[in-house]
Amino acid sequence: MKFAAPHFPILALALGVTACSSQIDSISTPVVATSTLSPGGIYLGQDNSDSGKAATTVIALVNENQDLELYASNGSYLLSGLYSTTTTNGFSAQARDFQLESSSSSSSSSSGGSSSSSSGGSSSSGGTISTVNLVGSYAAQSQILASYTNTNGVSGSYNLSYQAALYQIPSTLATLAGTWVVQDAFGAIIDSFSINSSGSISGTTATPQCSYSGQASIIDLRYNIYGLTLTESCISTATNGGSQSSVTLNGLATLLPASSVLSNSQSELILAGASTSEGRLFILSPPS
Repeated sequence: MKFAAPHFPILALALGVTACSSQIDSISTPVVATSTLSPGGIYLGQDNSDSGKAATTVIALVNENQDLELYASNGSYLLSGLYSTTTTNGFSAQARDFQLESSSSSSSSSSGGSSSSSSGGSSSSGGTISTVNLVGSYAAQSQILASYTNTNGVSGSYNLSYQAALYQIPSTLATLAGTWVVQDAFGAIIDSFSINSSGSISGTTATPQCSYSGQASIIDLRYNIYGLTLTESCISTATNGGSQSSVTLNGLATLLPASSVLSNSQSELILAGASTSEGRLFILSPPS
């Protein structure tokens, strides 16, 4: 989906049990409370624009706290916002829509759109930021179907399929620990991030020239989506004479296993986050 502006569940069914006294024989009888499964998960799907353009492969990270990060696999845009549901499996979301410009090696989607892999890269917002509204329905642990309209007049629909094998991986901060990079076609490292076993993040990018510090956090130990906060400090010679600018980005992260439906032969760390004025998407791999 390219408008005129990131991170994709088996959920455990919890049964609440309380005891009540039987009026007949005083035997405690359990009362089972119902539970509604959320649409939380990692999703792979299609953005079908009403403009007649070819469908775009997209990946969605949907956590249990109503956060949504949805991005095009080619790195062209990022939606960052919040979703809500109804008791009848209705789904709606409102998000900022960032048009992204590739600032290093670019991502690519497979032909046919049934799967997606990336060559690694990072993208930053450089175009118009608008607002998009999604309205539709979800089937827990299955799919999200939603139509969208953009404040710039663009409309279309998403058909997202739940990726159980990716979301059901337990999350631990130690799993994220290590060095994660973007390398150019000649193997030179142009973006580099380090994460320690406590989830503390530091990193740098070459274009634009930025430094990062932040934190990854556990949202739900059962699932492979993490909370993400990054403080970005950049030197921008084009707009402010080389002065330093700083912004805090909030979003989601996930670690995709090697050779999965959404990664290449190496594992990939996805960092997707935004502020009110900027969206950032990083697709990182271990250095080769």
